[in-house]
Amino acid sequence: MASSAGGRAIAALFVGLGALSVYACAGDRLVLPTFDEAGAAKSDASCTQCGDECVDSTTDPRHCGGCGTKCASGSACVAGQCSLTCPTGFVNCAAGTCIDPLTSAEHCGATGACDGSNSGAACTAAQTCKGGACVGAAACPTATPDACGAGASAVCTSLKTDPTHCGDCATACAAGSVCNDGTCGIVCGALQTTCGTGATATCHTPTGPSDCCGTACAVDKDCTAGGCAACIPTVTTTTVNAVPPNPALLKVTCVDAAFATIPCPVVKCGGITYWVFAYGDNRTSYGVVGYDRNGGVVKPLVEKPGARYINSITVNAGAANVTLTGQDGLTVVMPFTAFRLP
Repeated sequence: MASSAGGRAIAALFVGLGALSVYACAGDRLVLPTFDEAGAAKSDASCTQCGDECVDSTTDPRHCGGCGTKCASGSACVAGQCSLTCPTGFVNCAAGTCIDPLTSAEHCGATGACDGSNSGAACTAAQTCKGGACVGAAACPTATPDACGAGASAVCTSLKTDPTHCGDCATACAAGSVCNDGTCGIVCGALQTTCGTGATATCHTPTGPSDCCGTACAVDKDCTAGGCAACIPTVTTTTVNAVPPNPALLKVTCVDAAFATIPCPVVKCGGITYWVFAYGDNRTSYGVVGYDRNGGVVKPLVEKPGARYINSITVNAGAANVTLTGQDGLTVVMPFTAFRLP
């Protein structure tokens, strides 16, 4: 009897070990079974035994949907199916092709799985896909108002300046040429000035800083392809040591928000450089003076109340004004005309 009972015990032990082996996963990791209220072992639905390894066939790209089913490089296993992984912003369309829904003429505005109502719109030959919507030429932005091409190859451009579509969509300028007002023209050297426009443009080497295509520009004028024109203010920086002689009661104080000394911002308009001074009596005002290239005063002192100690200068071309920012973030706004001569 004892030997019979002992045999049954040994047999039960082997049966138990055999049952535990079913739950052994990932080589040396032993996963013990869990049991329901009736004492029956629960199964682990996420565990598929592939050889000596326990895998989740719903997400494992090596065994996607079943042992040995390997997803291609660049694909992911999603719900047991291999799926192409597209870059951020792209969607998987057209039988495994990643497309940009903002520009694709075939799937313009596609989302999600790119099927059914999510597959986007197919733009017509006269349209292009911009921002996920099929649009015609009228939808091109102001800076590039002309549409060339159709469908996926359509582009918005400017026929006045684009050397690949100069004057019309079919005209491309030769290498080394520029598109000037819709006409292919020349490219001048770095030290030369382009004089004239289009096919009649020529290159001119200035003989001095005010020489504009053979005409001497006034000190408050810029030299453009069309000749001398009212100057447009720009900003540059220089050192305190470069400041011309200070008018009475004025001093140069260029500091950042922490009151540390910084290179001084100055305004240039044509051949005039405008320095922004602080007053020696610490009044909350700027003194703005314009100097020519030789350091002579050409635009006398103008007091501008509202701030002191220059920190930065910004130009707003759209509003045609210049903002001077000083201590405590206080500002003074001046129109472009304040930097030109009467």
